[in-house]
Amino acid sequence: MATGTTAGPTSGGGNSPFARRGAPRRKAVPGDTRRHNRSLVLRTVFRSGPLSRADLARSTHLTRAATSELAGELLTEGLVEELGTRSDQGVGKPATLLGLVPDARLTVTLDLSDDARFRATLVNLGWHGVDLSAGLLHALDVPVHVANDANAAALGELGLGGPAERSLLLVKIGHGVGAGLVLDGHLVVGDRFAAGEIGHVVVDPDGAACACGRIGCLETVMAAPRLRRANDRERQAGGRRLGEALAPVVSALNLREIVLSGPLDVLDESFRTAALDAVRERTMPAVGDNVDIRFSSLGEDDVLLGAAMLVLDRELGVA
Repeated sequence: MATGTTAGPTSGGGNSPFARRGAPRRKAVPGDTRRHNRSLVLRTVFRSGPLSRADLARSTHLTRAATSELAGELLTEGLVEELGTRSDQGVGKPATLLGLVPDARLTVTLDLSDDARFRATLVNLGWHGVDLSAGLLHALDVPVHVANDANAAALGELGLGGPAERSLLLVKIGHGVGAGLVLDGHLVVGDRFAAGEIGHVVVDPDGAACACGRIGCLETVMAAPRLRRANDRERQAGGRRLGEALAPVVSALNLREIVLSGPLDVLDESFRTAALDAVRERTMPAVGDNVDIRFSSLGEDDVLLGAAMLVLDRELGVA
């Protein structure tokens, strides 16, 4: 579980790449267009760096009048600032560049998942029906967002890792095993927000007992504590089990990219290769031959970075 908090104004990002697929839709109301355009201007500066008002109008396809008005609003709020005139401009009045104010808003992200450093105290929090966001909002009086750690890591990989596609499945391996699924740029959470809970898929009916009460769940084979104790052969076997569990998902969704996230001391090349071989053996060539399994490009900070991206998107619409 990851949580992010930030101080600052709330503005929508309805067409955001981080919008949740399956989330309930609401009727558009007056002001939605303005919030969308405001986010579009801010996001363009966030991604492209310093731009003039004319540059912004061209990039966003908004009118110069609308762009200038929105830029003025962002200047007043202290989110952007004027950086002086462009030095390489030819004839005509020099254009004034606008850029983000680096410390205009502060974001705090916390990773409450089972990191090895805190395993002794955080393996089983015993939280059931706890409204964490409401509690933090009451205590801190700032906007609060809470997300599953695998989902946060998937969003971080999408926004910061530069995936080859806009669809990916991130498998998060820790004390348990979970996954975050992004399809066409949208996070998939499922009808009951349980999408990606692959850790309790039974892969070995004759295997070990799982904490959930079943026998031979994926977590009993390839959770990080077990992989740490495993030899090379057992670790490869864990990779194959993962590939076997992922093959139907890869085939059904025609995924091309699977990202492995977890402690660096348990995820190695033999594990990755075994998982990839198993996926390819169990899917038709048109699907399996195009699949790639790679390690997270963000390292062990992927949850924190993904939570920060989530906050930036939900609060400012810039991710």
